[in-house]
Amino acid sequence: LGMDPTLKCVTLWRDADYLERFQGRQDLIDYATAHGIPVGATKEFSYSEDENIMHISYESGELEDPAYPGNQVEYPGLVMRKKTVDIMDAPDTPANLT
Repeated sequence: LGMDPTLKCVTLWRDADYLERFQGRQDLIDYATAHGIPVGATKEFSYSEDENIMHISYESGELEDPAYPGNQVEYPGLVMRKKTVDIMDAPDTPANLT
């Protein structure tokens, strides 16, 4: 937008028709499933993922609830470990990133 002022910014969360059709993350998951669109979210773990080459962040629901216990039994745990491993499975020598 800063490079080309003729481009239009589409912000779906401000579009009344979009908001009426998709009232939450579950509606979006249902739509993706019905149309064969692969997404990482499920109805059980409906958080979103923002991933790049060095980092991934997750947000939504129980992940943002300070009362959620966050232990291995009740927490998504391994589901959220795309870029990490358990400390006991990590190598004993450091890796240098260049």
